[in-house]
Amino acid sequence: MATTEPTAKMGILEIIIQFFQSFFANSKIEELKGEIKEKDLMIERLNHEIQKYNKFLTNLQKDYENCKQLLQMEKADKALFQKNLLKKIDIYEQQIIFFEKENIKLKDEASKYQLALGNATNFRFSDDDQNNLMHLKSDIENLQNMIEEYVTNLKNGIEINFENVNKLLLEYGSQTKIITHAPNRQLIKAVLQQHVLREILSYADTFHEGLELEIIQKADNLIELIKRFSHERVGADDITRVAPIKLRQQVYAILGYRGYANINEKKFGNKQHPFLPIFQRKLNDLMNKYRVLNDPKKRNVAEEKAEKLIQEAIRIFKFRFKVQEPIIEFEWINYGTKIMEGCVETRYEDFNDAIVDICSFPLIGRDLSNRAKRKIITLAKVIPTRTG
Repeated sequence: MATTEPTAKMGILEIIIQFFQSFFANSKIEELKGEIKEKDLMIERLNHEIQKYNKFLTNLQKDYENCKQLLQMEKADKALFQKNLLKKIDIYEQQIIFFEKENIKLKDEASKYQLALGNATNFRFSDDDQNNLMHLKSDIENLQNMIEEYVTNLKNGIEINFENVNKLLLEYGSQTKIITHAPNRQLIKAVLQQHVLREILSYADTFHEGLELEIIQKADNLIELIKRFSHERVGADDITRVAPIKLRQQVYAILGYRGYANINEKKFGNKQHPFLPIFQRKLNDLMNKYRVLNDPKKRNVAEEKAEKLIQEAIRIFKFRFKVQEPIIEFEWINYGTKIMEGCVETRYEDFNDAIVDICSFPLIGRDLSNRAKRKIITLAKVIPTRTG
């Protein structure tokens, strides 16, 4: 019995121990289970957070890729924009260059228009223009020389018809009579030179045909119409006011260049203007009444000069004088006129008692009748004589 009792006690104790062990183990297990459950919940929350962050990260990656693509697109757009911008800049630069050139052209054109407007209201001529007064004066002096050469020096085999010369002197008012044994050749040359020029100028007034005359008539009609238009139409512009003068200048400048020049024929070449041979023969026949060149060669040379002389005299006196504004005038100094210094060219130095005997070439200038305003271009050439 004794041996059984302790065993029984041991069994109870073990049971108690086991109970407590089981109790504490179960408690620990429950505690651990609670902790595990909390951990599981935490893990679940963390997994949820991870999923959320993974999703967020995925979105970020998508956004990054989108941004990267946008950046690449923007870079491409920027490059394209820069390329287009450079092209546009180049185009604009080209346009600027073009417009600058056009601006220069327009300025030049405007200057030309201004110059044209100035020319349209300006009656003067440039220094190199044939109608400039210096050129005109030189051409008048050349004409004087041509007339002198045509008349000749009346020496060396030249026969003078003294009777006809004396009649001519009386016709022009001279009271001097040429004596045959001691002829005053200077006076004879002077009266013949005046007679030649007067004769030539009369030819232009008697020749009533040809293109030159038609141009003059139509121009004169148009000038009169413009004058009427200027008076009868309201306005105050300078162009209309000066148009008659400018038209007259242009028309007579043209005639001054080509008046009575050779006629251009395409099939047959140039031929002499019909005006010239008619009056060339007439002038030569006239001069043969006063002086005869016995040498055929000299006679032919002198007679050939008549053509150019007629052409040049008419161009200057009938055309080029009318190019000037105011129109150039000329005045023959008559016999008996007191010689005035500054108006005549003569070798006679004492003007106190000198009068004009014969004027060989007229006084040429502007406003000759108005001593205060007149402008002399060339002096009259005269042969003087004494009063009393």
